[in-house]
Amino acid sequence: NFKSTLSDEFFYDNKIAASAVFAFSDQLENLPNLSWKTYIGLRGDAVASGHQDVSPTFGAKIEYRSYPWEFLPYLNYGKNVKYPTLIENAYVSDLYNISGTDTSQSRLKPEYSNSAELGLQIQYNVNKKILNQLSLAFEIFSRTSYNKLLTRPFDNELAFIQIGRNVTKGFEASFKLSEFWRRFFLTFSIMDLNISNPLLYSFKPEKTASVNLNYISSLGLYLNSTLFYEGQSTAWYVDLEDELQTEIIDPFYDIDLTVGIKIPVR
Repeated sequence: NFKSTLSDEFFYDNKIAASAVFAFSDQLENLPNLSWKTYIGLRGDAVASGHQDVSPTFGAKIEYRSYPWEFLPYLNYGKNVKYPTLIENAYVSDLYNISGTDTSQSRLKPEYSNSAELGLQIQYNVNKKILNQLSLAFEIFSRTSYNKLLTRPFDNELAFIQIGRNVTKGFEASFKLSEFWRRFFLTFSIMDLNISNPLLYSFKPEKTASVNLNYISSLGLYLNSTLFYEGQSTAWYVDLEDELQTEIIDPFYDIDLTVGIKIPVR
């Protein structure tokens, strides 16, 4: 059987884990507007199935403040490991590889991922009646995963294919106007993804963009509207003959609108 249904019980092998995080912050005496924060983390895992892993993480963030400007560049890197559940391993006899042929593997392999992100946040504090703050954020990221299981995000169906390697790269950016005319918040955002195997992130669009407008009145009335665009995405399903089939979902636009009132209770 090519597909399986996951149970709600996500039990794991017996595991021992230990972790530690070291964080530092400092600034220069002759440059009081400049400061930085760094951290280094380390986690070790050992499971009854015999796997032993060490996962390091580290990151740094610089803060430069010269009123009304603030600049915050940052960098993060981390390695992570996810062990298969006992339920997933219980169906290991149904394991197939990407070509659809049986494998002789007795247990599923752990899923490993390495991720890195580099970003910059900029804020301009206007502090005027027409506008309080302007902010801009930009980030590029990359993630490489190994032995990832093929799952769908909206139900409990899982196809037992462990992909050898998948690389996801992309960027996201946002631009926000806070409290213009004291009552409005306006946010523009965009994200672009390049996924080497889109089936691993089924129904996830390759591109997204949105415009969000939020209004809050002095009487408690609020309005939230979002116009968004979702680009092409890839879907999969298992047909009646237990064969994996794929579908391409076309790009589309949509709008969400919420109106309400806040009533304080004292």
